Amino acid sequence: MRRFAGRGAVVRGESIAGLLAMLTLSTSSASARPPRVLEARVRAHENRHGRGHDFASDDSDNSTVKLTLHARGRGRATVRDSGERVSSTLSFGDYSRERLRWTTVWTGTHRRAGGRLLLSLQLKAHRCKRWRGRRRRTQTQLVDRQVPCGKPTRALTLVCEQTRVRSTFGYSRGPGRDKTLAAWRCLRKAGASASPASASPASATGSGGSTLPWVFGVKGCLQRYSVRRLRYRRCPAR
Repeated sequence: MRRFAGRGAVVRGESIAGLLAMLTLSTSSASARPPRVLEARVRAHENRHGRGHDFASDDSDNSTVKLTLHARGRGRATVRDSGERVSSTLSFGDYSRERLRWTTVWTGTHRRAGGRLLLSLQLKAHRCKRWRGRRRRTQTQLVDRQVPCGKPTRALTLVCEQTRVRSTFGYSRGPGRDKTLAAWRCLRKAGASASPASASPASATGSGGSTLPWVFGVKGCLQRYSVRRLRYRRCPAR
C-alpha cells in the first residue's frame, strides 16, 4: 500500500490507477459514439396508358440515399447516393427508352440551426452511365447506345426541416401503415442554385441522380413508393 500525503488522506495506489482507467474508458467511449445513419429509399414503378392505346409510358426508380452524420470531427457528414432509373415511352408505334445508373458520394459538414439540419457538401466521387434507345414502328429491334451523363455540380447546400409526410400505403393499422410519418425533408438552400428544387443535385447539369427532396425518417428508414407522387412508407425489412 502506498501512502500519499495531502490533507491527511491515505489512498491506495491501486485505487488511483483504477479510477484513472475508468475515466479514460469513459472519455474514449463518449468520443467514440457511433455515427447516425439516415436512409431514404425509392422503390417505385408506374405504367400509364392513353386513350385508344396510341400512347403509353413506363417509369421505374430504384435508388437509395444514405446520410451519415459523424459525431466526431466537427460535425462531418457523408452522403452516398446510388440507384437506377428507367423510363420508356410508346407513341403511335415509336418506342423509346432511357436508362440511368449512378453512384455519387458527397462529403462535408452538418450543423443544427433553429431546429433545422444544414448540410454543406462537396462532390467526392461520381460514376454514371446513361443509355438511350429508339425503335420506330417500321423497325423490329431496339438497340441501346451509351450517351454522356454530363458533369455534376461540385457543391451542394441542403436545408433539412422536420415535418410529417403522408403515407397511404394500406389503410389498416400496423407497422409501416401510419397515415403520417415523422421525417426530415432536405431541399436545396434558397438561392444556392438556379435549378428548381425538385431537380436532383446532379441532374441540374445533366448527370442524373436521386431526385430531391431527400426524405429521411426521424425513426428509421423511409421509402417512397410512387414515381410522381410523394407517398411514403416505412422501409420493409430486408
